Amino acid sequence: MSMNVSYSTHAGLPWPAALRQHTDRGRIECSPYDHIGASVSGETAVRPIGGHVVAEVYPKICKERLAYKASSPSMRYDMTLSDHETDAFAIAEWAQQRDLAGAFAPYFRLETLTPQELRTAALEGWVLGCL
Repeated sequence: MSMNVSYSTHAGLPWPAALRQHTDRGRIECSPYDHIGASVSGETAVRPIGGHVVAEVYPKICKERLAYKASSPSMRYDMTLSDHETDAFAIAEWAQQRDLAGAFAPYFRLETLTPQELRTAALEGWVLGCL
């Protein structure tokens, strides 16, 4: 069964608000909106992440980078995972590997974006890991 990705995105939108209601607001940030500021004049500024981050991640990117076709978690750890569980595992594994290598923070600094791309990210968002 094929599902439009927007359904999953829209289903998840209430969760950041719920997390913020039940925690100290400064501890949970929604990337990129809480750390990219865009002015009316078009200038943008990237602020450092200061707490836990909620970000949209496209599982296919993570699975391709981790070569999941050749070695999925189900094969490596002898466990049965649904497609959604495999997606979550891939995202967590990719993020952990990037973090342990000291290479996770640059994904939030957005240093490779042009000024126009940065403004677009500030207004429309972007998927973590695609850049």
